[in-house]
Amino acid sequence: MRIHEPYFPPDRALFIIWCNPRFGQRHSIAAGTFEAVHAAWEAVQDHYPNDRLTWQQGARILQERGPPL
Repeated sequence: MRIHEPYFPPDRALFIIWCNPRFGQRHSIAAGTFEAVHAAWEAVQDHYPNDRLTWQQGARILQERGPPL
């Protein structure tokens, strides 16, 4: 199996989508440029219906979606 080695240019902002499951550890599900993570944000919504998702750049939270109540 080939493992992907991501490359993030040092002169570009890095955006990350974090998944905070109801039970378990927080983990990232996407990272990259604004354009890539913006597309991923729309694509992952149905894959994590019961988890809290956070899209951030550094400490700045751009969007957040919580689980349904």
